[in-house]
Amino acid sequence: MEKETLYEKLKSYTSSDCYPFHMPGHKRREYPFNESYSIDITEIDGFDDYHHPEGIIRDAMADAARIYKSDSSYFLVNGSTGGILSAISAVTNLGDSILIARNCHKSVYNTLYLRNLKPYYVYPQPINEWGITGGILPEDVDNVLKRNPGIRAVVIVSPTYEGVISDIEKIARVCHCYEIPLIVDEAHGAHFPFWKEGPKSALECGADCVIQSLHKTLPSLTQTAIIHWKKGFMEKEALERYLHIYQSSSPSYVFLAGIQSCINQMEKTGWDRMVLHGTRMKDFVKQCEGFQAIRVLDSSIVGCNGVYDWDWTRLVIWAPDHKGDELYQILRDTYHLQMEMETPDYVVAITSIADTEEGLKRLYKALWEIDQEWFLNGGLETSEEFQNVLECIKKIGEKNIESQVLSPYESSLCKKKEIPWKETKGYLSAETAYIYPPGIPFLMPGERILQEHLDIFEFYKEMGFQIKGISDSSMKQLQVIEGFE
Repeated sequence: MEKETLYEKLKSYTSSDCYPFHMPGHKRREYPFNESYSIDITEIDGFDDYHHPEGIIRDAMADAARIYKSDSSYFLVNGSTGGILSAISAVTNLGDSILIARNCHKSVYNTLYLRNLKPYYVYPQPINEWGITGGILPEDVDNVLKRNPGIRAVVIVSPTYEGVISDIEKIARVCHCYEIPLIVDEAHGAHFPFWKEGPKSALECGADCVIQSLHKTLPSLTQTAIIHWKKGFMEKEALERYLHIYQSSSPSYVFLAGIQSCINQMEKTGWDRMVLHGTRMKDFVKQCEGFQAIRVLDSSIVGCNGVYDWDWTRLVIWAPDHKGDELYQILRDTYHLQMEMETPDYVVAITSIADTEEGLKRLYKALWEIDQEWFLNGGLETSEEFQNVLECIKKIGEKNIESQVLSPYESSLCKKKEIPWKETKGYLSAETAYIYPPGIPFLMPGERILQEHLDIFEFYKEMGFQIKGISDSSMKQLQVIEGFE
């Protein structure tokens, strides 16, 4: 029997009735062109040079800067990852110190390795009631910068995967008091600039460099993104130099055309559509308030735990008594609704202006039926397991708030050995450990392994989640650095 090809599997999935509550934001409905092969070219006469734009690409990016009100904007064909690598590299020298939010994406941590950067960490506030992380406090950023004058830049993620937004305006002011730039990974907030009644974009709030994944929440192709630069604390020439390094030398013109088309479409119709979409998502969440065995995250989290604002278009559906993976599977297998992400306690659904009324009605009907069944069979209990994980993360922050023993790059040069993970307490880790999505490491190379790290490791393992980043796929062993016991 011949194996099914990837193309065949894609065709099979997209022709099914499975509704996409996941990326990309076009939801397989809105695209400006479908003749991808016939328009797939390289840098030939009349089509400009992506790495030295002087014509049509330069003009398209200038239009984007005008629309976003940046000083310069650059199309990204390697996703937000290429933008994050470029932004951090542009403001640091090899071996510099940098302050990053612990819940940053793995691409930030990859840059630490590539640049041999010494990381200092600021931790998001835990929201124990919901089992999620909250925002970054400006005063926490200030405290770390005050104690460590050599830090060259600050990097945070806002919004988070769950739609939590930090007070970017105050954090930017703190950074600028120390004359260093603020880089914001706004990958999940590409729709903010077009949403008059929604959260403000980090660009509008004073961030020096903002990276957005168009494909996550807007009608754009997977892997398309944009990076915005503001004058002041980051050299434009340095950013452009690293964009040339980290971006493909053979850029997809289909991607470039898709980015321009998405931005132009949003400028023309996106403002009104975002207002309508924001309203219908508020109504959706309001409808879910009557559930008794399922909870849907709402704006009640705003104003505490570092949460400055919240994205209504992001659905976080909590199933404390039946666990997130069970809810995820029921929605997928019984109702043919594909969520974006599952965690031990909740699932995440990504919505966009391309979602249909029928799709949202299907989701509400499914949640209502599941809620009725689960409530009749046992009701709602408070989950404590994931709250314990958040407490472990908080304790790690209190014990290891400032730095690791070795940088990730220094760790890569050391001799390593593999021992049972339960025996690693006190050693320095030689590996990164995280679950994906969302790809946030709970253990980094060069960090002293605490009991709290092991508690998190055991929790994820018992819940059946595959821990990424470690070499032992059976999750029995962990690599540690020799000589630092």
